[in-house]
Amino acid sequence: NSQSESATTYYLPTSQVLIISEATDACHRTDRTGVNMSIEKNTEAFYVKDKVEFSGEWVNDKGNVTNETSPVTQYYKRPNIAFKNVFEGTRKIGNLSFNLSSITDYSSAPTTLSVTPMLFPEIFKNTENISGAVQQLDNKRFRTRNSIYTSFAVKKWRFYMKANADSHMEWMQSSLMPITATSQIYATMDAMRNNTYWARWDLLLGPSIAYSNKLIYASLDCPFNFMNLNIKDKIRNNSQSQKKLFLRPTFYATLTLTRNLKFSMHASYQENQGELYDSYGGYIMTDYRVIANKKGEIGHERNQNYSASISYADVLKALFGTLTASYYYSRRNLMYGTIYEGSLSRIEAVKKPNTIDGYILYGKISKRFSSIRTIFNFSSRYSRSWSGILRENNLMSAYYEQFRSGIGAYIRFCPSILLDYDMNYVWNQYHIKDAQRLDAIHMVQQEATLSFIASKNVVCSIHVEHYYNGAIEIGNRNMFFLDSKVQYHTKRMEYSIEARNLLAKKNFYSASYSDATNYMQVYRLRLPCVMFNLKFYFK
Repeated sequence: NSQSESATTYYLPTSQVLIISEATDACHRTDRTGVNMSIEKNTEAFYVKDKVEFSGEWVNDKGNVTNETSPVTQYYKRPNIAFKNVFEGTRKIGNLSFNLSSITDYSSAPTTLSVTPMLFPEIFKNTENISGAVQQLDNKRFRTRNSIYTSFAVKKWRFYMKANADSHMEWMQSSLMPITATSQIYATMDAMRNNTYWARWDLLLGPSIAYSNKLIYASLDCPFNFMNLNIKDKIRNNSQSQKKLFLRPTFYATLTLTRNLKFSMHASYQENQGELYDSYGGYIMTDYRVIANKKGEIGHERNQNYSASISYADVLKALFGTLTASYYYSRRNLMYGTIYEGSLSRIEAVKKPNTIDGYILYGKISKRFSSIRTIFNFSSRYSRSWSGILRENNLMSAYYEQFRSGIGAYIRFCPSILLDYDMNYVWNQYHIKDAQRLDAIHMVQQEATLSFIASKNVVCSIHVEHYYNGAIEIGNRNMFFLDSKVQYHTKRMEYSIEARNLLAKKNFYSASYSDATNYMQVYRLRLPCVMFNLKFYFK
């Protein structure tokens, strides 16, 4: 059960903003069951393992949303049945090693989403006596990924050859239909329906080579990937087919500069095609405020990644450190634009080449002080990314930057008393061209756990948390929480009693940025409570 309030600010072209305030009262229930069986044999000549998994998940959600117009009720139901088989095998013949792996899975997940009242009446032809909408969506997926590779060594060189045969098939049927106050369901038009078959076959053949000596290790992987993609839209009587040859090279190298100092670099290039839910032609309701139509377009993206790092490790002095710089670049043929109609949103795919790129700088250092039985670590990370955002049919140029720094300490005062402490500071800001300046968000999070080992089987702990968010306008920017726990365990049993929210905090406040959108949320918290846990093991 959850209760929350939120204020979402969407930044639009020409310095306009759209603010949506809501209060939500929801009930979420998930039932899960699973069973797995495995067989394994390991000898000097070969190794083989096969694992079979069956799982079931039944989700039932109900939510009531109150906004500036009228209350909205949502019902969501999704049973999911899945099967998975994982096989691994290795055989050695002289200097040759053959490795075989196969992963096969199947899942079926029919879902139902009901929304009352009708929020998109204009999408249906006849809206008389309509009180809401119901969407039924059935998705079935079958995948198999099979690979075999062999390797052999010649002095300081090692050669690999890998072959993959993969298949991925999905069937998706959906229908967004109006319903009456008496729960009568009306038939709907083709624009609100989907009946799509999506199938992709990949054949991959990739040679690899690696060289190593005392100072240098380098590897180059150059797989050739032949893809055959077929999409059939039975509602719109439309078929698409693509056959492409991809090259996905990856290079990695490490240079040992001194006994304790190493330099490494990495570079890769990859191409990806859109999945089933990137290429459907009829409208799908993703929640009570959003409907999406990808217009059946096939997405395609090219990704490049580069990184370089230098690391230091001195085991005798217990001093470790690393510095890393990375850059990524992605080019795509589609953009997903949003059109707002009051508090409602339509998402549609638009054929418009666009790029996303950015860089990351990261550093970390840790030191162990044996004399005081303490480990200290410090890390910092700065990132900046550039991208375009399509809203109201206008392209908005934006970049996002974030700085994160953290300090941690693990202190053992004596054999029976331990302290684990972490503090993180985060600064982030969104910059939108030709729009009003978005204020930066400053956040601090601290956690400390003090543990007392009363005996070999009994552990008591006190956990303290502190949160600070400078962007919170209504509510407490500083929040403190206190929990405690007692654990007792035997060889096969584990008992614990946990007391939560001992300071009786009623609310948790949050503020964040994402895709030129500002989110302010207030979560209602459970009052102080005690939870008893029991775990048992069969061996």
